[in-house]
Amino acid sequence: MLAMAAFLASAPLLSAQNDEYFVYGGIPTTGPWEIRRTVEVDGNTSNWFTGGGEYITFAEDGENLVTFVEDMRFNSLYATDPAIYFIGGSDGVYRAIDLNDDGDAWDPGEVVMYIDTRGAHGVTNTSPDGMDFDPGATNPVLFVCDDLFHTGSAQPGSGISRYEDADTNGRADDAGEMSLFVDGMGTLTVPGDQGQPVTIGLTDFEALTVLSDGTVIAFEQQDLVLYGFKDLNGDNDAMDAGEAWNYCNLIGKVAGLEQNADVVAGNIPNPSCPSQSNPAIPYGTLEGLGTSHGIGPAGEDVVWIASTASNTSCTEAAGYVFRAMDANGDGDVNDLGEVTLFLDGTNNGNMLYPVTSIYDLEADGEGCAIFQGNGPFGSSYLQDSVYRLVDLNADDNADGVGEQILTHFWEPDGCFATTLTVAPEGAFSSGNLCLPFSTFGTGGTGSSGNVPSIGLVGNPAVGSPIDITLTNGPSSQACILIVGFSDTQWGNFNLPLDLTFNGMPGNFLYVSVDLQFNTTTTPSGDAVFSGAIPGTFNQCDDIFVQWYCIDPLANAKGAITSDAGHIKVQ
Repeated sequence: MLAMAAFLASAPLLSAQNDEYFVYGGIPTTGPWEIRRTVEVDGNTSNWFTGGGEYITFAEDGENLVTFVEDMRFNSLYATDPAIYFIGGSDGVYRAIDLNDDGDAWDPGEVVMYIDTRGAHGVTNTSPDGMDFDPGATNPVLFVCDDLFHTGSAQPGSGISRYEDADTNGRADDAGEMSLFVDGMGTLTVPGDQGQPVTIGLTDFEALTVLSDGTVIAFEQQDLVLYGFKDLNGDNDAMDAGEAWNYCNLIGKVAGLEQNADVVAGNIPNPSCPSQSNPAIPYGTLEGLGTSHGIGPAGEDVVWIASTASNTSCTEAAGYVFRAMDANGDGDVNDLGEVTLFLDGTNNGNMLYPVTSIYDLEADGEGCAIFQGNGPFGSSYLQDSVYRLVDLNADDNADGVGEQILTHFWEPDGCFATTLTVAPEGAFSSGNLCLPFSTFGTGGTGSSGNVPSIGLVGNPAVGSPIDITLTNGPSSQACILIVGFSDTQWGNFNLPLDLTFNGMPGNFLYVSVDLQFNTTTTPSGDAVFSGAIPGTFNQCDDIFVQWYCIDPLANAKGAITSDAGHIKVQ
């Protein structure tokens, strides 16, 4: 039985929500290392996935394949099997697929090899770091950057590889399906600031993103430049003349390359610091990349660039997110006004948890999302957080009030975090999950046009405090919280029960009336019942709840009901 206590409170306003977040990490020294999926369970979309327990383990296999995850991408290339693609164990690229619609991908056969990068190149080590899909390709095409710079010299397989599942069999590493798009053992030049050829680095690509037209934008760590690559002659590589160029040069390390005009003019910061090994050489790392395709005023792509520098070793460059758009159509974003500072996360005074170090970035609608190292205190570590960044006032940044939306933090404790991706809400099933709370049915309409709504705050585990909330109820009236253990039968009545016969047209009883708790609404029509789940319940046991409120002018009975809530004990 729910422990009985009641107090009054107001619930936050609701807001639209269209995405779920997938993050990889693990609690230091203990694990487990997992791909985590956020899920909306408390019905309160204004707090996104921070209501407590609003996550599940999406994929985890004892650190076999789901381990050392470097990058993730969502894609629904195979229409029947939307999947999270990730770089994992043994240098493989894997698909995590929910085959049985239970909301996760850690049942047998649900994490499968998509690309064996070692086998594709015939080498024993490829060290893939970043990847992205070509959004305009007919067959599934995935670009993967293979970072082998730590070996001291270029190795077979280093550079950027192009994988095309030409036979659409769910693997992109069959014979003939891999081509070396940018060969790290080759040589490429790009036009310099005076038109002169400048030889560029090809062996240390840490991240990439793909534009609408198939252009690959990749960050080369030794040059500290974002280069553009495009296959212009249809030979599946970008090693020919004119197929590579300086797309975005924020740091200015390479002599002879045009540097971004806004950095030169001092309009935006240079995301670098002196190298620890040689202070005369700049250091920076722009490994957070994503593209919002076609959202510009004339259908241009917007590229998001995050500095992933550490706030402890490279403070001057930490916490920056840039927004880049090729406004003049010349193929780069080095011209004045084409790159803006979207977020100065370290110095932002509006964030509940200002940015420390950014681990990853992903495009998220018309904004972007970041996974960063600051958040609430856990038992031993900070709970790394996901923020959605949106420009609400059209000033080309997300530094203003309300423009940084805290969507999730790694509870119950912090984690060693690496990467995130975004998937549209509904891409994966949530029907069979043991979700703490969901709503169903509809509330009746009150005398002032209000429709009462039920909600839950807290994680309904045994012994844990929870609040069952009412919003939009009648003002200052008696109300009853009905608690039941069935949503199909109450005595001789089948549920839901249409209450028209009782003088309450448009109202329904959705839950069996097994327990009742009385309270009163506030003048604004809110109420809360506080309780706890007793130890007689087991995990995933069902509890159903609904509000019944007095509203003398609403109908002949003088009462209305809310929608119903389904609690599953955690």
